[in-house]
Amino acid sequence: MKLSLRLDYLRGTLGVPFLRIFLLGLFCWGELLSSEALRDHALVVYNLNYPESEAIAQEYAKLRGIPSERLFGLDCSQNEEISRSEFDETILKPLERQFLQKNWIQRFKGLERCGAKVVELKKSVRNEIWMMILIHGIPLKIANDPLAQDLEGVLPALNTNGAAIDSELALFPVYGLPKTALIPNAFYQPEGGSRYSVFDSDQMILVGRLDGPNPEIVRRMMREAVETEEKRLVGRVCLDLRGINNPKDPYSQGDTWLKAAVISFRKHGFTIDQDTMPALFPDWLPWNQVGIYLGWYEGNAMGPFMKTSCFAPGAIAYHIHSTSASTLRSNKENWVGPLLTQGATATMGCVYEPYLDMTPHLDVFAKKLLEGYSFGEAAYASQKYLSWMTTVVGDPLYTPFRKPLVEAIEEAKERKTDRVPWLEMQRRNLKLFEKPESFSLDLLSDLSPIESNPWVLEEAGDLLMAQKGQKASALPYYEKGYLHCALAVDRMRVGCKIARLTAVLGNWERAYGILIELAKRDPEEFQKKGGVTMLKMIAGFAEAPAVPVALEFYLKLESGIYDLPF
Repeated sequence: MKLSLRLDYLRGTLGVPFLRIFLLGLFCWGELLSSEALRDHALVVYNLNYPESEAIAQEYAKLRGIPSERLFGLDCSQNEEISRSEFDETILKPLERQFLQKNWIQRFKGLERCGAKVVELKKSVRNEIWMMILIHGIPLKIANDPLAQDLEGVLPALNTNGAAIDSELALFPVYGLPKTALIPNAFYQPEGGSRYSVFDSDQMILVGRLDGPNPEIVRRMMREAVETEEKRLVGRVCLDLRGINNPKDPYSQGDTWLKAAVISFRKHGFTIDQDTMPALFPDWLPWNQVGIYLGWYEGNAMGPFMKTSCFAPGAIAYHIHSTSASTLRSNKENWVGPLLTQGATATMGCVYEPYLDMTPHLDVFAKKLLEGYSFGEAAYASQKYLSWMTTVVGDPLYTPFRKPLVEAIEEAKERKTDRVPWLEMQRRNLKLFEKPESFSLDLLSDLSPIESNPWVLEEAGDLLMAQKGQKASALPYYEKGYLHCALAVDRMRVGCKIARLTAVLGNWERAYGILIELAKRDPEEFQKKGGVTMLKMIAGFAEAPAVPVALEFYLKLESGIYDLPF
């Protein structure tokens, strides 16, 4: 990502006066759109030539209750990258014919100025397709064609007609727009705004894709999206900033987004692991049950989730990078494919160089998700421009926080599921965020019904650690949680917290003792998942006594140098 382009840099490049018309006076005539309404206006598009594309489309339509007449097959390339002419002939024109034949759209002609050029556009006055789901096998991106430039005076960085097919099709309601450079997104909502409605459908369509390295992954994504939204997404939130605090730094915008996202998730009661160092979260961190991951900026996927599958069902994971979605069919290259391979349910990415300001604004994305928007709505509400580089990968109908927290808790208790502890702790965190001065140990006094759940006990310890003068109170929760950890990765994470806390409290016998226990019980995990790093950290304390003989060997091993987020 070579630079961050700002609005004043773009001024004069595209004069498309085609922006969202806020029909505020009319909103009283209709209700805000629900995910069910989006489903009722959805079109599923598959590739007639790609193995299993049609089968997946049919399975998805059945899963979501989309009628068969809203499935459409394209006779198009099996390649991820196609030319501009291939896109026009095998994707755009067949869709145009289908829309007109089915009477899904009605347009009228009008003249619009685009820079120094006046073009004739066909602008929608009625469009019945509000969401388009592209199925595994539909090409991903349009290669730049230097011979097909249709605008003059465009800045060199924007002088391309290459684009993500999702982003190009999002402007389907307006036929005849220039292909060079980008177009303002009428649905972009940096402040305020409302869910996608019929008033947006004449301007743009929400386009996402169910795609990934292989059909099995795509089918899992479909199932998890439907299953999770029925219960509400739970899990840890992991946000990876770069520690850029200078507002004059052209990359500071990315950290600004993530800092705002931290606040949004805390407002909703989520436990957050936040990294503010330049390097990414190291791969040895003992992560588990990650519900949301947002971070940047590395070319190929790396971090804790690349060593073991640590995502919770329904997880949304996204990493900002210029070529994060250069291909979706690899489980090792870039970010989108590897994240999906490791268990994420939904993600986003860029097919070519987008420039930072033209990628999804993560502060808006997080806020809209938490307000109950679908994944597709949140993804498009966070993008300034279309006909550009972002692809939205995952079920766009997926609405992870559709179910209110209180309702989700009541249902989970009635069904006696293992989600109760996560949801209850979120409610406690929410109360504390709203009234931080009300904190007391009584806040945790009703943990007894779920006192054997290791994750909740760990969260209770984390909550106490964040309170001034309460570190000693956190230890019993960590100790009890440790006893109930069934997985080695969880034992390592909680055990390291106990080691660090007891060292801070001066109980060196316990600090070294639990590290010895972890090393004996799970020697491989101890080396790979933070035990060695924790040992070196506390052994480096000025007041630390000599390291026990049983641990001396581990001091010779390499480890990451990192200030643990716990």
